[in-house]
Amino acid sequence: MNTFEKPQLSDRAWINDILKNQNILNCDAPFGTVFTWQEEYGTRICHYKDFYLIAYTYEKDWIYFDYPIGNGDVKDAINFMIDYAVSNGLKYTIVASGEEQANVLRQLLPH
Repeated sequence: MNTFEKPQLSDRAWINDILKNQNILNCDAPFGTVFTWQEEYGTRICHYKDFYLIAYTYEKDWIYFDYPIGNGDVKDAINFMIDYAVSNGLKYTIVASGEEQANVLRQLLPH
């Protein structure tokens, strides 16, 4: 899946596989949360390489991304998210959970 789609029950296994080895602060990441709130927040997910990507589309012309969850090249995953937003004509924000993630975003996306 290289696009953002509504969470389906069939996504639970791969999401749990990625989450089980992660030390994250994001309370929005568990499958039950994204599945339950998908209509309220326009939650969309993407299985990109070894990453679990979460986006929220509740506001017109905007997409809000959580920091990528998983293993691999974070810069590649972030560029994928940015390309997705731009190719769909959306403004975007990437949200960090904690100072470590914020520092990575500052390094990769300097103003």
